[in-house]
Amino acid sequence: VACGSTHFMSVWNVWYPDAAAKGGKSRFVRYAVSGDDGKTWGDPVDLPKPTPADTHSVVRHPLVELSPTAWLLSLTDRTVVHD
Repeated sequence: VACGSTHFMSVWNVWYPDAAAKGGKSRFVRYAVSGDDGKTWGDPVDLPKPTPADTHSVVRHPLVELSPTAWLLSLTDRTVVHD
């Protein structure tokens, strides 16, 4: 998603094994930000894993840029303002 004039943010879901979750696995959201039109990317950042593990944290809708350094993410288990 393009954020401002040169910033991009990529958001994706990551599966991980979790014995407490239905089916033995759950997922959480990870993202990375680029400040140079996507030529290079910062290290991926993980949002906190869902609790309980049965609750999958999944990106549901496009993110909304609130400012050049803050984004609104609508997830299946919660809504997050992250900066």
